[in-house]
Amino acid sequence: MDHDETCPLFYEVSDFQPAPEHSHCHGLEGFLKLIINGCFVINDVALRRTREGRPYVRMPYKRVEGGKHYDLAFPISHKERARLEAQVLAQLVEVDT
Repeated sequence: MDHDETCPLFYEVSDFQPAPEHSHCHGLEGFLKLIINGCFVINDVALRRTREGRPYVRMPYKRVEGGKHYDLAFPISHKERARLEAQVLAQLVEVDT
């Protein structure tokens, strides 16, 4: 089953909290809650920037022994990740303007 075509998801940003100024040097812009289709929430979603300055969405993760980590929630495909980032970033631009 192709989830991208059969289950369109709509992402809503809630409670964006900007990171402290000193965190920006590490690429962290802030944290938000992500509401999916008005009925499911993911907390601790991070807004970060690459070294080149491009913003991206970092899903919450858990650190395990050895410094490794695994994602707690994530888009199932590259296409859905692109859709998620586009919707989140567009909403954050609307908030800034």
